[in-house]
Amino acid sequence: MVLGLSHVSMTGLAQAESQLNLNSQLTIQVEQLNSQQGNVCYRIFNGSQGFPSGDGNAVAQGCDPITDLDMSLTIEALPAGTYAMAIYHDANGDEVLNRGLFGMPTEGYGFSNNAIARTGPASYDEAMFLLGGNMTLQIRMQYP
Repeated sequence: MVLGLSHVSMTGLAQAESQLNLNSQLTIQVEQLNSQQGNVCYRIFNGSQGFPSGDGNAVAQGCDPITDLDMSLTIEALPAGTYAMAIYHDANGDEVLNRGLFGMPTEGYGFSNNAIARTGPASYDEAMFLLGGNMTLQIRMQYP
């Protein structure tokens, strides 16, 4: 009998531990792309360091071919936590957010929470969101 209770306790502990380590799926609905040329590239950060363009600080990043002017991206297996996301329309396929004179982007971009870039990129705090399970974000593209 004691052995049976011990087994139940260990099973409950294992289930609780697996829930704590649960990874989530993040779906991003990208809206208002201005063409189907190129890729949508993204970077996800779990802190302000490097946000929004520091490749070395991103916990997830990638580029997906554009399939429609409104499309979805899916990022698998992100642990629960606080994140911010930056995306850009890589129209020429070079996997870089191209910039013109004075460093202004020449390609479209967007941030989680649809944070607005004013005199510079949106801040981590403006773009921050809490991921605690499977989630869908909508990000509207902004073009220069």
